Amino acid sequence: MTALLQGKSWAQARLLSRSLLTKEGSTKQTFHIVLEVPGEHAFYLPGDSIGLVPRNSPELVEQICAHLPFSPNEEVLLQKTQERLCFRRFLREKANLQKITRSLFRAFSQEEGCFAGDLLALVRRWPPPLSTQELANLLLPIAPRFYSIASSPSLHPQEVHLTVSLVHQMIEGEKRYGTASSFLCKEMQIGDTFPFFVHSSPHFRLPSTDHSPLLMIGPGTGIAPFRAFLQERIARGAKGKNWLFFGERNRACDFYYEEEWLSCLYQGRLRLDAAFSRDQDPKVYVQDLLQTHAKEVYAWIDEGAHLYICGDAKKMAKDVTAILKKILQEGSRCTKQEGEQRWRTLRKEGRVQLDIY
Repeated sequence: MTALLQGKSWAQARLLSRSLLTKEGSTKQTFHIVLEVPGEHAFYLPGDSIGLVPRNSPELVEQICAHLPFSPNEEVLLQKTQERLCFRRFLREKANLQKITRSLFRAFSQEEGCFAGDLLALVRRWPPPLSTQELANLLLPIAPRFYSIASSPSLHPQEVHLTVSLVHQMIEGEKRYGTASSFLCKEMQIGDTFPFFVHSSPHFRLPSTDHSPLLMIGPGTGIAPFRAFLQERIARGAKGKNWLFFGERNRACDFYYEEEWLSCLYQGRLRLDAAFSRDQDPKVYVQDLLQTHAKEVYAWIDEGAHLYICGDAKKMAKDVTAILKKILQEGSRCTKQEGEQRWRTLRKEGRVQLDIY
């Protein structure tokens, strides 16, 4: 993590507001978060992200401390920085409490293999056979997290907007919230500050000409950078067409930024197609909408549209990419190999850009 963060220009962000984007009945909790950032650090471009190192939940830290055979007020030395701090604060601010390495599991259990739980589950099952310092040395550091910026600096100077879903997993029958999403969506109070840096994304940029059409595909929180893109194009007075494909579970409660998108739609600034997978059977996803509008999608690409995909890398991005390649092949009436080559050419030209995770 140290190498990743070297050379970054850190500043303090202040939480201005946090509002729930999902409505009653949703299976998710997704928030719109507004941060105030200092003027000298407010410069970013649409498509950029912010990086931050979250803090662990105080409740989780206290649960872990209750199972330690030593006082959490004992000091530990951080090897890399030579900083001294009490073990409780170390757990709160520095330690990765979710990832259990093989060496840490072996030190507790004397067994080989992996442990599926987190540190709380580990200390509940086996009393720590380590000193305070030994345990601190075996815990991984908290990794930085990155969130796409959901605002344009042209419309929101000295602010950064984020779209964040509160994620969780079940560990031994108990709900554990994600470190970063819990930090932003639950732990932070209005007015609190935390360090951040702008993470430049030169691979995910608006086209150089404002006349180029945009095809934006962003299910879930992948919608975030496209809100920034559209705000920037409106601020510039860009004449290029904009087409957004959005997907979530239910229209009634999961249509993020619905009023903003519909306003742009009614003003003629946006074409919008949304897939709400749980609203019908069989389920419908963004890749299905692309296939439904294949001829028009191809026509946009043929006239110079730039394609953007943001969101889940494991399945969505693969499925969307496969459909777009098929659309290129069928629209060009060429072989599969020739369609693949045209896709590679679009990537090389910067007309296909991905921000997937």
